[in-house]
Amino acid sequence: MKSIKPEKVDLKVGHYVCSLLDVMGQGKLLESSDSDFDFDNLASLEKTSKSTVSIFECWKSISNLRMALRENIDRWAPTFDDSDLILDADLKAALQETASRTTIEAFSDTVITYSNLDKSSTKVPVSDIWRIITSVMFCQLLCLANKTPLRGAIDLGLGFPLFDGNFYGPLLNRLHHFESKNADYPRVIVGPRLHKFINVVAESGLQGEYSVLNQSMALNLRRCLVPDIDGYVILDFAGHANFEWIKGDTWDAAALFNAAKKFTESQFSMFYRLKDANLATKYLVLDKYLETRGRVWTKPS
Repeated sequence: MKSIKPEKVDLKVGHYVCSLLDVMGQGKLLESSDSDFDFDNLASLEKTSKSTVSIFECWKSISNLRMALRENIDRWAPTFDDSDLILDADLKAALQETASRTTIEAFSDTVITYSNLDKSSTKVPVSDIWRIITSVMFCQLLCLANKTPLRGAIDLGLGFPLFDGNFYGPLLNRLHHFESKNADYPRVIVGPRLHKFINVVAESGLQGEYSVLNQSMALNLRRCLVPDIDGYVILDFAGHANFEWIKGDTWDAAALFNAAKKFTESQFSMFYRLKDANLATKYLVLDKYLETRGRVWTKPS
């Protein structure tokens, strides 16, 4: 077999932002549906069988997460100060530059979202970062309320599309390490590269004609990055910035938060009763975090 020379392959390696989310608890649900008797008789399974119901629950969790991510990514659009003073042609160009370029993929119980930030792809890279961060934060709260907690990571790095279009590269490996080795409980870790990039752009802007726009977005994004008790920077998904971005004062967002808080409390109580100190501690940390944010979601009387 002839070896493939690098110069003969058009491998489109680029700078990417990517998030990797893992729906927790899927393994146990799948184990409960993995019965040996299923293969004693190869007749079609009834939709009401225990195995089919468990598999459907797994599918529903992943499907709902993908839909929620897609809807929130597509729903967001930038606002431009004094847009009535901007020439129509300039405004149209700016809207084109900030259009969504985010791709969503799922494999097993993992969902990833990613965008190419190369200058040849976009002049407003912070807009794609904004879309991913804000949609992930909303999904963190939504999934907790739906009793399907998320754990994951988001960062910058190198990646490329494989022959079948799937995303691959050092960045994905980096995120998998953060999620599996460091995230530890339902939270999303912000990698140091992304944290540094947002801080640099927030302080100094980004070279190019959309420097002020990139800087403005970075300043807002910086509000939702907070240090956790172990030093990792995480998404402040129950913080005031997220409440503002999802316009929590215009709908019953408090009910969503309360459902998430109730589930977290129930998980802590269950693992405490089972004397599972590891999981009880993790949900206690999450519950204390939500407790510190509760005032944000309390409707004024």
